[in-house]
Formats: sequence, C-alpha cells, structure tokens
Amino acid sequence: MKDHLIFKGGTAIKKIYYPEARFSEDMDFTIRSLDENETISSLKELFSECVVDSISFKGAYEERFSQTGRRLRLPFTGPLRYRNSIRIDLSFRDDIILEVKEYPTPSKYGDYILSSVYAIEFVEIIAEKLRALIDRGYPRDYYDVSAHIDQIQDKAFLKELTKRKCRLIGIKYEPSKIFNEEVLARVESAWRTQLEHLVPQYTDFKTILPGLRTKLAFL
Repeated sequence: MKDHLIFKGGTAIKKIYYPEARFSEDMDFTIRSLDENETISSLKELFSECVVDSISFKGAYEERFSQTGRRLRLPFTGPLRYRNSIRIDLSFRDDIILEVKEYPTPSKYGDYILSSVYAIEFVEIIAEKLRALIDRGYPRDYYDVSAHIDQIQDKAFLKELTKRKCRLIGIKYEPSKIFNEEVLARVESAWRTQLEHLVPQYTDFKTILPGLRTKLAFL
C-alpha cells in the first residue's frame, strides 16, 4: 500500500517538513495506480482490529464518498484507554506535478525511525493550499499559507505551479477570490473554533490578514 499512498496536506507539513507546524485533525493522501474499491478494502483490512505501539485500532469505516475522493474514519484507543479517531481523506484525482520522494517519519518520542512515506514536495503542498484558497477558503488553508509561504524563495515558480494545479482540476486562476469580503467574513467567524486547539500559539484572523495580503501580492 505504501507505494500507492502519497502523503500531502497539513499533516505532511508537520510530519515531513516542519515539526513545529500546527497539528491537524486528518491525514490527506493522493492514491496512485490503485483502484478505489481495492484501496478502501486494503485499508479496512490493514486496520482491522490491530494494535500498534499500544494503540488499538478498531477497524476503519467509510464516512464520505465524492466524485474525486473517499473519506475513512479510523477509531482507536490509546495506551491510557482514551478513545478517539483519525480522519483519512483519499483523493483519486492524480494531479501531482512534481517528483514524489520517500521521506522517513521519525518518532516523536525518540530518534529512531518508525517508517517512511512517499510525499509531495513542500512547494506543491503550498500550491495546493493556494488553489484551495481560490476554490473554497478554509481557515486552516489561510493559516498554513500565512505560516509557511515565506519558506519558499522562488515565488515565480510557486505562482506558475499554482496556475498549473488550478488548470488540472478545471479551476480558473483568480487569486482575487482569496480576499473576497464574504469569504473573509466566513473564515473569520470559524477561525477560533477550527484553529485554536491546533496551533501552538493562537493569533486571531484580523491580526494575520494584513501580512497575508502582502505575502500574496506576487500572485
């Protein structure tokens, strides 16, 4: 399965590129060269009543189905008997542009390597975040772009990559939509609820917005 699961999104930023980044409530993957139903069946079988590092998984179940992806919910019980679940979003739309590489995933509790995972390049994750801002505008995407875009030096390359990402899924490249007043009002109203528990230091939306406008002037 590992060869077909391409890690991306906010959790990939934290686990692969910047450990100090915000926490995330889901895991995002693009599926390559594997049938949808085969993917779902394999993942359900993989997490069927198994125990990994004192974490007991109870079996994944499908939560959502769409034209471009599927969503699984994976319940688990931790070492202290605390129950929770992980959301796994799977995209079957192969719109990855740059080379995919294999990265180690070190343990949070030591220097040893737990495993490795294939992931998209950091710059392409940010391009997907920018595309998401143009298309829908969620608080987490505004936050991630604001927090990480300065780590990309070649803004011209990022702009062209974002344009290509938009074309691949039929979205018109209109960066002005990022600062649409209705969208900004919606993001601000959901900002604290969706982000406060995920970030190391909370900052309200109005505080980051002026700087974000400046950071995205290159688009």
